[in-house]
Amino acid sequence: MKDLIMKIGLCVALIFTACGFAIAQGEVFQAVETEKIPSILRSISKQTKENFEKIHTWQGELDCSRYYVLKGGIAKETFETSTDANGPCPNEVAEITEAIIVFKCDLDKGLLYVKRSREAPSRYIDPATNKDLGTKSLPSSSSEIITNEYQYSAQPNAYRNEKVVQRRAAKTKIEEPLYKWGQPNYLPIYIFNINSQVWDRYPDYAKILEEKGKYEYSGLAMKAEQRTLSGDLQYRIYEPFEINASNIKGWLINTFSEKAGYNIIDSERITADGKLMWQKSTEYQKVNGVYVPIRDTVDTYDHNRDFSLQIHEEGVFKNIFINDAIPEEIFTYKNLGLQDGDKFIDKIAGKEYKVKDANLVFVADVNK
Repeated sequence: MKDLIMKIGLCVALIFTACGFAIAQGEVFQAVETEKIPSILRSISKQTKENFEKIHTWQGELDCSRYYVLKGGIAKETFETSTDANGPCPNEVAEITEAIIVFKCDLDKGLLYVKRSREAPSRYIDPATNKDLGTKSLPSSSSEIITNEYQYSAQPNAYRNEKVVQRRAAKTKIEEPLYKWGQPNYLPIYIFNINSQVWDRYPDYAKILEEKGKYEYSGLAMKAEQRTLSGDLQYRIYEPFEINASNIKGWLINTFSEKAGYNIIDSERITADGKLMWQKSTEYQKVNGVYVPIRDTVDTYDHNRDFSLQIHEEGVFKNIFINDAIPEEIFTYKNLGLQDGDKFIDKIAGKEYKVKDANLVFVADVNK
């Protein structure tokens, strides 16, 4: 009986050990066979595109911060023009900024409103010693409105006693539609990687893999991995890339999460020999049936020098509303926050106006 109990105990121990090993194995990324990669790429493409296409309007706020290390001549120029410039210039200057961004975007109509406010001036420090270098920066705010035809922008034009006393606005013709304008991280079209959409690229990769048995670029082959972590199925896709100007080749590695609607929760660029160039992590929340980001961090490394951290950015989204109606008046110049006495330049018509009682009063003709 004693021997039987010992044997049973040993079997139970082996079962638990085997189960633990299996769980550990499942939580670690494992290589996916090449023939299975095309179906994974198509599935990811379908899921991410369907999620994005549910977004018709997007509005909310973003609290963002940025830590930017300046080097060489740019550090010297910044030290001399933007800090108190006391004592010798350090080898590096770090610029620290915080801002609140209010945004409203109607993707169907191609309309965007943005107000960016810096309630505190930029700070400058010596990153080697954390010494405060002082600042000549001032609190500021700017507004932009973009339609399919025009761009309106407004920013401070004159200060008195460190306060804005006049703003200047301009109307210009926009040469490209909203989808091509800039890369602000508060727009869903860029958060969801519309500049280089996975649902555009991945089906092409899938087709090449099926026809040729592999997809290669610069001598590196595409590959995929998967794991299940705490019940979350995740895929990690390796795309080869090359930067000709820097003679760098490596991987763009995107990690997709089932619990985030198969959106990218982690993205990084690394060189072929393992040096990190760029990394972004994103947390998501389901709002009105759509997976949207609520927090992200981005680190950029100086790949032209020593691969040290150059920029660290953090963003927290608040008061997010998806597909609520946005009044069209939001996207007119009257929402730029202009006050009596502020200037408005219509660069298309070649005319200057002054704001009075929320209306534009003609002042003079100007060069277009």
